[in-house]
Amino acid sequence: MNDEKKTWDLEEVYDEELLPLMDKIIDICKEKGIPMLASFHIVEREADRDGLFCTTSLSKDSSLLTKATRVLIPNYRKGKGSSVVERRADNS
Repeated sequence: MNDEKKTWDLEEVYDEELLPLMDKIIDICKEKGIPMLASFHIVEREADRDGLFCTTSLSKDSSLLTKATRVLIPNYRKGKGSSVVERRADNS
């Protein structure tokens, strides 16, 4: 990826190459009880303030993803075009 580009769309790369690996990582973390957080910035468009991130959190602390998102995505504003889906360790 060229750092000079202001737009990119790597959602297909994530879906085809990273998602199968993430499924394995998530399964291992659930089995062993390992809290985890992973975030991928997969789409950036000049029109989108935050771009598109795919973020997974496995934690018994339901606030972990919200706290981490505020650090990972500087312009994150809940309810302003950002979407967060959380997978907790207990599958709730």
